[in-house]
Amino acid sequence: MEKHNWDTYFHPAFAEVFQRLVKDVDKICEKNPSSFQSHPKSKFLKKLKDLIFKEIPQDPNNKNYFLGNTLGQENKHWRRAKLFKRFRLFFQFNTTRKVIIYAWLNDENTKRKEGSKNDPYSIFKKRLAKGCPPDNWKDLLEESELHSNT
Repeated sequence: MEKHNWDTYFHPAFAEVFQRLVKDVDKICEKNPSSFQSHPKSKFLKKLKDLIFKEIPQDPNNKNYFLGNTLGQENKHWRRAKLFKRFRLFFQFNTTRKVIIYAWLNDENTKRKEGSKNDPYSIFKKRLAKGCPPDNWKDLLEESELHSNT
């Protein structure tokens, strides 16, 4: 999908969380069609969609998305966006190909709490070490393209 001249892809690790959230909001909407927008999950999904389709594609290299040394020197090429203080969306981009890949978003079980073993930064670093998502751009793009085309 192209937004602001950037192609955007979802890695399966992100797509799983995103699709679960969409389904949850759809169920909330079915039960409460007149008030579902005030539900916290609906608000979260709206903010997430704005972030991935509008805000990040405007400038994926914005300094607000830099990680610094949070994941170590070897992972400085990763970016993260903050949502509602305790959620983190991790992504990479390639300026030559004009591609953004959304790789992983923490969920209710991995909310941001510094020092916690369930902190999203700790979890994401472990996921990278296991290769899900892959740290290598070529592999990340390949897995995301395969997922996006199915």
